[in-house]
Amino acid sequence: MKNSELIFIPSPGIGHLVSALEFAKRVIDYDSRISFTILCIKFPFTAFSNSYIKSVLASQPRIRLIDLPEVDPPPPEPLKPPVYLIYVFTERLIPHKRQIDDEFKDSGPELLIPGFSNLVPPKYAIDDILKDEKVPPIYTVGPLIELKGQPNSNLDQAQHVKTMKWLDDQPPSSVVFLCFGSMGILSPSQTRELAEGLKNSGVRFLWAMRSPPTKDHADRTLTEGFLESTHDNGMICGWAPQVGVLAHKSIVGFVSHCGWNSIMESLWFGVPILRWPIYAEQQLNAFRMVREFGLAVELILDYRSDGDLVLADEIERGITQLTDRDSEVRKKVQEMKEKARKAVSSGGSSFISTGRLIEDIIDRNI
Repeated sequence: MKNSELIFIPSPGIGHLVSALEFAKRVIDYDSRISFTILCIKFPFTAFSNSYIKSVLASQPRIRLIDLPEVDPPPPEPLKPPVYLIYVFTERLIPHKRQIDDEFKDSGPELLIPGFSNLVPPKYAIDDILKDEKVPPIYTVGPLIELKGQPNSNLDQAQHVKTMKWLDDQPPSSVVFLCFGSMGILSPSQTRELAEGLKNSGVRFLWAMRSPPTKDHADRTLTEGFLESTHDNGMICGWAPQVGVLAHKSIVGFVSHCGWNSIMESLWFGVPILRWPIYAEQQLNAFRMVREFGLAVELILDYRSDGDLVLADEIERGITQLTDRDSEVRKKVQEMKEKARKAVSSGGSSFISTGRLIEDIIDRNI
């Protein structure tokens, strides 16, 4: 039998690595002729779970992980977006990628990927790309979701149990989950607006806040008395097991930065999103979720000289719309939940596309 090896170089961060590992596991389950080598790039500013990686490697001998050497992170620059830090960090890793036994070679000429300088076409579809002879084969294999939820070294077991126990005590479809990703730290002024909007909405909430406030500096980040006034119907934590939270029966909506993993997980569990993009591709993800697919609720920014803010009134309006049991968005999300599960099941579109990819790899060595 002819075997093939695929080499993956995911972007820095645990979220990108999880998708690569999940795809590798899916392909191996489909066909044992394929093996994987994956470069592991640990970004210094985000949480990383070595225990999760070790568990995957222990169960999948056909997956090999190469840890790139650690390099000094770029100095923080307040006026630069997070994606700039990722770019500088990745540039510093390039010499190490070229020192790995010369086994990584270019597989073809560089491709020109057009940007979105004009309005995004309303009828954009994957079929339009596939018709372009200049574009290499594209295989639609998603969604790629780690359903068990990778463990996080920053979350001790006691906090995990506390979070899930709190959710267990809430009524079904009553809690809004708020999480802005591993690098989604809101400004103090934005945090105050969000706190006020949550308080005024009266909704139950679980807020995964980076560096959660303590009594010593709560007045600087949250509206006065917020923690006390919402004690009975809200919980703030530094990190939450996102997959487990979204799968919980008490969750009614998700306030998200619209990272692609978060979008896929919310759709898989049928949880509507209130879009709140922060950086990188999240703006485009949010645009498509709201305007093209109707799968998310929109928030409107207030543009002002001291920075863009989502004001408390707008947050309250968005949460009210998010929790509407009869909204069109909720109906469409439920439909997408069913489509996603059918796609990856035997005979589904993703299942078939994965098979085509494997045969092309084996037969043509692409």
